[in-house]
Amino acid sequence: MMKYLSLILFLTFSYVYAQPTVQLSGNWVFHTGDDLAFAKTEFDDSKWETITVPSQWETQGYPNLDGFAWYRLHFTAQENIKEKDLTILLGKIDDVDEVFLNGLKIGASGVFPPNPVSEWNAQRVYTFNSSILKKENVLAVRVYDMGAPGGIIGGDFGIYTKKALKSYLNVDNKPVRSYHKLTTSNGLIAAVFDENLNSITGVYPHIFQMIDKTTAVKSYLNNLKISVKERPLKTYYLANTHVIISEYKKFNVYYFASFKEDKPVFYVVAESKNHQNIKELDFIFKRSSGLLSDSITVFNAPYFRKVFLYSFEDSLRDNALSLAECRNAVKNQPSIVEDEAGYMLCVFSRCNFPEKISLKERNVYQQAIAVLKMSQVSQSEIYPRGRGQILASLPPGEWNISWIRDGSYSLSALVKLGLYEEAKNYINFILNADCGYYKTFKHTDGKEYGVGTDYSISVCRYFGNGTEESDFNAQGPNIELDGFGLFLKGFSEYIIASKDSAMLFTYLKKIKNTVADVLLHVVDGNGLIRMESGPWERHLPGKQITYTSLTAAKGLYDFGSLLKTFKRADGQRYLETADALLDAIKKRLVVNGMLKGTFEAQKTSDIEYFDAATFEAFNFFPAEFKDLFPFHVKAYKKELSMGKNRGMKRINGGDWYDNQEWIFLDCRLIQAFQSNGMEKAASGLRNWIVAQAALNNNLIPELFAQANAKYEGAIPMVGFGAGSFILTYFK
Repeated sequence: MMKYLSLILFLTFSYVYAQPTVQLSGNWVFHTGDDLAFAKTEFDDSKWETITVPSQWETQGYPNLDGFAWYRLHFTAQENIKEKDLTILLGKIDDVDEVFLNGLKIGASGVFPPNPVSEWNAQRVYTFNSSILKKENVLAVRVYDMGAPGGIIGGDFGIYTKKALKSYLNVDNKPVRSYHKLTTSNGLIAAVFDENLNSITGVYPHIFQMIDKTTAVKSYLNNLKISVKERPLKTYYLANTHVIISEYKKFNVYYFASFKEDKPVFYVVAESKNHQNIKELDFIFKRSSGLLSDSITVFNAPYFRKVFLYSFEDSLRDNALSLAECRNAVKNQPSIVEDEAGYMLCVFSRCNFPEKISLKERNVYQQAIAVLKMSQVSQSEIYPRGRGQILASLPPGEWNISWIRDGSYSLSALVKLGLYEEAKNYINFILNADCGYYKTFKHTDGKEYGVGTDYSISVCRYFGNGTEESDFNAQGPNIELDGFGLFLKGFSEYIIASKDSAMLFTYLKKIKNTVADVLLHVVDGNGLIRMESGPWERHLPGKQITYTSLTAAKGLYDFGSLLKTFKRADGQRYLETADALLDAIKKRLVVNGMLKGTFEAQKTSDIEYFDAATFEAFNFFPAEFKDLFPFHVKAYKKELSMGKNRGMKRINGGDWYDNQEWIFLDCRLIQAFQSNGMEKAASGLRNWIVAQAALNNNLIPELFAQANAKYEGAIPMVGFGAGSFILTYFK
């Protein structure tokens, strides 16, 4: 195993990227309410709460916060900067902001009440005279949120000179290093390392963001920094596993949550061949109430290791005992780093790998497997119904929630990899979760939009405790129906590949009555699946969406075929409904030789007339739609293409979020190209994703920015990232 580790380490590269004069992302202090005194340099903010920037308020312990709040950051900067003007990047602020540096206003975006105007999706870029900057500084940001997610939510951060800013922003649509965080998780806890800050910005007691609708998951350890001023030479994932390594001149530091021990304990391991190099080494952090910590020094020839352990008090479990057990395990087995990396290498050894794959591709592929593993909630999770769920992203990505759609693509990837135990755990989660809250639901228009019958698949996503959640907002809930077909597809794939007939018959009645029969119930009079919120979550009243009818047809076809394999006559009606859906799709949704995105869209200028999710027709039913493919590709490239060697945005006529390049859709395009003989186009698009990932710790994001292809959205992305990337290697 060590020989294999050495090979991977030898092939690991570091990259140079433009550094800001001052780093600004990380931990700030935060206070709700509004008082212009908060802008003053001398204001005492010592009793304010800590918050991570960037992040939504809702994911940082403020689930119902709207209105005003303030951020403050104390930072040190070099003096006597020669340039007259400097530029500050302050990310994207939802919705309105006003920014003060050392008490002086340097910028604002949007309009505050009484007539607020949002600039939620605009990167904040403010220029100021360098004379304002001192050695010790206070940055204060006044924020107003009009509703839904709020706060400093994403984007780029830092204070830049003119030269550094030009280098940082002008990437010319080429692969670029633009993401500087690494996440480690064991399915119980998660931690985020920020390369720019050289610190662990947060360690979270669960990997999901909300336990239930009122209880957010907050970090129990913030801003963990090494006690030396020296910066690491490079930081990366050890052998593409979940173990983060920072290499220094005379020692290494490893950060990880342990799969091997499977406990809510975070590990930091300092290592050197010379004990003197780590003897006085320590870590600095802001101590919070309930934090538990311990340390131990061990020798594992030829390395001395100083191991720091961090956990938390919890009324639901004895984490002090867990901490003590982890300490004893380190004492008795000092090869802790090798053992932990070895755990994930053993996972890799269980997986199916493509026969022909380059070294760069293999690195991204392995890291994608590690992300899938890190994103599945452990079977030791304290909330039993939450076990086995797979998140849409890991922290710090804002979608660390279990969506049925994202999870279904992760399920398919697990099956293709041969990770049947993990796939089975996910299926058990889905079929034992607490669902059914939207059997009936009347919207503000008085119409009934509920599922209309008993069901077992969430209409959107799940809280961490395994309870259905619909992502409810002012436009009502998301009531989505594509998850039913997607789950049937993934479940059928699992049974066929694993030959787990016991699983089929354990759940057969439930799946028939509350998954497959639901799809029969929601077929509309025109033969398509009825109006619903769809894959892009438009809330209500919704539309008749091509993608949803495709997923229903695919799920019913696969499930019906599965039942026929077991010589069950009841599979026939599902096959017949699948055929009827395909006929309706061809009759109602094929226009000018291509598939349009919704039944309602009549003109090419109508929003979602073009929906890149329709490419699933050529993945799910390649023979049925083969003749359409050339016309479909040509029309969609014209409307949704992001440019040469790049993929597509998700729809026409959308907002900022819609108009980025979607990695999930790129991956589904790759499969569609492969199924229709366009191997060159498929490999070109995959190489584009791999080239980007290779520069960004082999992680896959939600989006590539429209203007410059930098990483955007939630990172690392799981079903819509790691899972869909893995699927590109399988027919």
